[in-house]
Amino acid sequence: MKLLQRSLVARIIASLLAISSMVVISIVVTIVVAGSSRGDAAAINMAGSLRMNTYQIVASLQRYQQQPGAENRRQVQALTDHFDSRLTSLELTNAIPDDASHALQEQHQLIIQRWEQELSPRLKAAIVGESVSNVALNQRLDGLVADIETLVTLLEQNTEAKIRLLSVLQLLFLGLTIAVVVIALFDIRHNLTRPLHQLVVLAREAAQRNFQYRTHLKGSDELALLGRTFDGMSEELAASYAALEEKVSRKEQELERSNQAMQLMHDASRTLYGGGNDLCSSAAPMLRQLETLLELGPIRLSLNDPFDHREMPVLETHSRTRPVYCRDQECHACLIDPQPLEIMASDQVQCLLLPISVGDAMLGTLEIWYPQKQLADSTRRLLTVLADQLATAVYLQRRIEEQQQV
Repeated sequence: MKLLQRSLVARIIASLLAISSMVVISIVVTIVVAGSSRGDAAAINMAGSLRMNTYQIVASLQRYQQQPGAENRRQVQALTDHFDSRLTSLELTNAIPDDASHALQEQHQLIIQRWEQELSPRLKAAIVGESVSNVALNQRLDGLVADIETLVTLLEQNTEAKIRLLSVLQLLFLGLTIAVVVIALFDIRHNLTRPLHQLVVLAREAAQRNFQYRTHLKGSDELALLGRTFDGMSEELAASYAALEEKVSRKEQELERSNQAMQLMHDASRTLYGGGNDLCSSAAPMLRQLETLLELGPIRLSLNDPFDHREMPVLETHSRTRPVYCRDQECHACLIDPQPLEIMASDQVQCLLLPISVGDAMLGTLEIWYPQKQLADSTRRLLTVLADQLATAVYLQRRIEEQQQV
């Protein structure tokens, strides 16, 4: 029973076996009933011939009594022997059940008893010329005819009962077959057709990259198991696809920011290289815009003193006060941020230190602070380009200062 609940294939096989079994049983029952009815027609004909034979005996006996003779006596004797052989013939006895309490068996035994005890001795006595009452003999023969008609009626009723039994059994098996077919069709519709349709819809939606559809199949059969498995796979694929889309979107955003940053550095290069010796006013706006685009900061630029090689900060994108080295009181490039930030190491931020160098000459360092996360390779490359660009600008500025001093 548990197998039928868990397996759709087992239920379909069980339905086919049940239908096949009922068809086979119906055929077997039909063959058995038809076999048992074989010979019923011959028995009815034989019983009907006994009735005719009785009338022939009566007519022959009357002729013999009117015209006694050897020929008429032999005719009466032949009809009597013929009746006796037909009464116990196989054609008749094979159609009568062996059960002594059966109505057919009782009626047949009644006819045999009446024939052997009442009629046959009187007919033999009449043939040999003994005095026999014709009225009593005819009355007994008429009673025998009535008994034979009763036997014929019982044989017909027995045959009709077999036919009715066969019809009832055929209707019963037909009803059972229809019931099994209806149950099987209901089971196939609800547990095969609908789940299979939902699985096909799930496959079509997945082919169109829609992983949100779910079958929500319940049960313990094969298709329900497939539905739950595919639902889990769809859920995992949806999560993977969403993560992939998010990653692609993030990469696109990074690429867009990188392109904007490259454009910004390209546009700022003319100001940076042509800004004279005012590095703060030319580089600070560009660095602040890069911080906004790349989501990092603050940025500090420190340069080595060309005389004592001491490192000193020259530019901060978020400074509270004017740097101590600054002599240009008209420059506010470091002080225009309304919300200055303090640069300090913590668990939330990290620092990337890049060299500001031209060839083998170490000009300074560029400190870039960024949130505690993995810095993208494209951002690192951009920052390296920025460091090279600043190094070129510092180098050009120093060359200009040297030429001015000369």
